[in-house]
Amino acid sequence: MKKSLFLLLSICYLSVNAQNSYVVNTVGNTFSSDSLTINIGDTVTFNSAAGSHNVNATLVTFPNNPEGFGNGVTSAPWSFQWIFSLDGTYDYQCDPHAGLGMIGIIIVNPIPLAGCTDTLALNFDSLATIDDGSCTYPLPPHDNLFFSEYGEGSSNNKYFEIYNPTNDTIDLTNYAFARVSNSPGNGVGVYEFWVDFDSAAIILPNDAYMVVHPSADSLILIEADMVYGSLSNGDDGFALVYGNNPGTPMSPSAGGYQILDWIGDWNGDPGQGWDVAVLIPQQEIIH
Repeated sequence: MKKSLFLLLSICYLSVNAQNSYVVNTVGNTFSSDSLTINIGDTVTFNSAAGSHNVNATLVTFPNNPEGFGNGVTSAPWSFQWIFSLDGTYDYQCDPHAGLGMIGIIIVNPIPLAGCTDTLALNFDSLATIDDGSCTYPLPPHDNLFFSEYGEGSSNNKYFEIYNPTNDTIDLTNYAFARVSNSPGNGVGVYEFWVDFDSAAIILPNDAYMVVHPSADSLILIEADMVYGSLSNGDDGFALVYGNNPGTPMSPSAGGYQILDWIGDWNGDPGQGWDVAVLIPQQEIIH
């Protein structure tokens, strides 16, 4: 959507700026103004009201110009017009009076090109002139977080905990939990729903982060760090994942994310419960 919107804005940019016109006059043996910064599609009109002058921006004289233009030496009055279609820097002069400093420069800005302009990003675009917010960066190694407790009680008394066994506070920005509802609707081994943790969520050192159903008992809710209304009924697989949301459900190998821990799996409805050393039925607490 960003790129489509930017393309539309770029078209509008060109349309509007194509109507911009600038005037350079000869004043004695000078150009006024002798320095312009314009955009592609803009028009510059050179006017001479006295003397014999010309505009020479030809490639013969200035081979580094993006393209050449100019007119012959002519007695005033005259006008010469040029529409700039290539970006870059244009030098020009009046041939009879170049030695007297009758020179000028025009800088033509390129068409804005959206992309990632940060050289540290994975998707840095050397051609981009405007950053569109699409930059992606390598993720640091994940921490050894895991599901430390899962509760499936009567009614909506549902929750799970994620434990931080380290001595560091861990930012959950790049972590999430991905789940299926009963049998996987996207095929075995592929999640159905990717759920990010709340904005600015952290886990303190040697502490747990608790996700609770919003209609759970008040004694459970008081411990909640986050509420979420689609916790398991005992046969829904949850995974603690690390990485960027692929946007479309896919396997870890295809989506570039990692699975750190499981409550159940994404392989299908387990029936009466999940096997965890012994059969763990629905409506139990797993530590």
